[in-house]
Amino acid sequence: MRELSKNEQALLNAFPEVAILLDTEGRVLAINEIAAEQIGKSRETLIGKSIYDHLPESTAKRRKRYVWESFETALPVRFKDQNNGRYYDNHIFPIREPDGRVDRVAVFAKDITRQREAENAFQELNSYLERRVDERTRQYEEANQKLKNSIACANQLARNAQSANRAKSEFLANMSHEIRTPMNGIIGILDLLSDTRLDEMQQEYMTLVRHSADTLLHLLNDILDFSRIEAGKMTIETTPFDLEAVIRSVMVPMKLRAQEKGLEIGWEIAEEIPQKLMGDPGRLRQILVNLVRNAVKFTPMGEIRLQAVSEEQWAEHIQLHFSVKDTGIGIPPEKLHIIFDSFVQADSSITRSHGGAGLGLNICRKLVEMMGGEIWVESRIEKGSTFHFRIPFKKAQKPVAKESPEQEPTIPSPSLNQQIRVLLAEDDSLNQRVFTHYLRHGGYQVTAVSDGPAAVQAMEESHFDLVLMDLRMPTLNGIEAAKKIRRLSDKARKIPIIALTAHAFKEDRQRCRAAGMQGYLAKPVGRDQFLNYLRAFLHEPKDVPNASTESKMSQEESRPQHPEMKAPALPWTHPDPDLSRHLAGMAEALQNNEASAAESHAQTLKAAAEETGAEETAKTAFRFLLALRKGDTQQCRILLERLSASFSPEEAGKNRSESDNHR
Repeated sequence: MRELSKNEQALLNAFPEVAILLDTEGRVLAINEIAAEQIGKSRETLIGKSIYDHLPESTAKRRKRYVWESFETALPVRFKDQNNGRYYDNHIFPIREPDGRVDRVAVFAKDITRQREAENAFQELNSYLERRVDERTRQYEEANQKLKNSIACANQLARNAQSANRAKSEFLANMSHEIRTPMNGIIGILDLLSDTRLDEMQQEYMTLVRHSADTLLHLLNDILDFSRIEAGKMTIETTPFDLEAVIRSVMVPMKLRAQEKGLEIGWEIAEEIPQKLMGDPGRLRQILVNLVRNAVKFTPMGEIRLQAVSEEQWAEHIQLHFSVKDTGIGIPPEKLHIIFDSFVQADSSITRSHGGAGLGLNICRKLVEMMGGEIWVESRIEKGSTFHFRIPFKKAQKPVAKESPEQEPTIPSPSLNQQIRVLLAEDDSLNQRVFTHYLRHGGYQVTAVSDGPAAVQAMEESHFDLVLMDLRMPTLNGIEAAKKIRRLSDKARKIPIIALTAHAFKEDRQRCRAAGMQGYLAKPVGRDQFLNYLRAFLHEPKDVPNASTESKMSQEESRPQHPEMKAPALPWTHPDPDLSRHLAGMAEALQNNEASAAESHAQTLKAAAEETGAEETAKTAFRFLLALRKGDTQQCRILLERLSASFSPEEAGKNRSESDNHR
């Protein structure tokens, strides 16, 4: 057998993993430095010696069998095994001599320990989630069976469809509550975990889990919207709004995701369109977000353009034509007629590569139709797509006068030095722990109870500045408990009560207000969003949210005396589009050692990135928050530089100017 040349040996040494040449007896003909280092011997010592003498007996026996298999079959062999607590991906390649004989093999081994550990961790997490899903599925099946029995009984007694619709809405509310309650626990535990010391790998795992939780919540909201539309529970509001502000709130945050993919993105608003219109800005924004997000998702290179033009104008009305054009992958012609159907995507491979449940476009179509319009698409494979929709709006004549509520409870305005006493009524033990941690982290004094009667008794025996009331509790629900508290005394009538619930429907807000509650927080809610809501609600001057985070609730529901309208009514808030201000705010707060201000700006930037699917930006902002909470200023500066490099504030300014030019 010939010896290796210097070039061959150098090539072997350059291989980044274990590389060994063996003869038919398992003797080492050549070995690189990495392999010799792992064995703990010098290359010179190992040459000519049996490799199996330096391995544990079980490992040697197994690897000898695979080596012989390669010699006998003259074919490559691949296998994975474990040695000294490390996992390896092994490849054996037979080497043929000019005469066709195989008298030596090349063995390459890659250390996959970290990959295996990550797989094991995700398998454990997946197993846990599957167990939870199985448990919830069983509960849903039981609840569904009870629901079916109730519907059957109602059909026998009343024989009318209205009873079935009420039962469907009840089931939808129960499903929302049952999913949102554990989701709040998951997000809450992640928030608490972020305050602990985590190594880089743990931070990465937590970031991935948080991203999965946010994705699941987005899917849940799509399903609820779809179900509400199907049940006839979706309503369209009519309120004054600024079209340019709505479009900017969609496009500026979406630039984060577009820039991550190297895409150009911009918008135009025809100058003949009035600045103020009457309609449903929340639903219009939802349609635009879905269409622009899809355009970014399915466009590997090129640009996305949003255009709004006037098709027709009358004395009091105007019909607008919106178009979202991309240079993406396109849609096959045979799929164009079904692309707006529910649970449909152009190709099953799209779900695997891009994700999604196929509900977004169906929701867009139904919302457009509910607003009196129509939607369609033009597309060519590999050339791109243009989604069109037209909607009539009423021209806004003058601001709508808002009615003043009668006998509204007075909201206290405690000073920063006063420790606020909070009564927390929450029956779910995990969520009770999470919210208790939230409150104590915010400097509040908290007393927690597990049901309605205990909440009423606590109010009779002690003084509290604020009550957080879960709606669904045993014995006495939150609505009835709030009514009882209001009847205790004149003093009790003035204590603000915030509904803390996994319900997410407009009717629930109305029921809460009728019961004497002033605020409404929908689960799941993160710690910082939760505390910012309370601070704004109690009129604390610290960390009051920006006005751009106001709720999507209709103007006719808005009451200036109600701080719930000024605090962020999550999870329906949309991020502040002026992202450059928050990036600059993070830098300034970091320079001035103002951790609270830096955290507030970073949270807004992170929310914008998550909403638009800018995963890398969201992860970087999340890591900035972790570093900030651990006091690692140097890491904060590094991550801030990374954020600055990925998001150029000038780009947002350019688009704003572009929009102004079309006015």
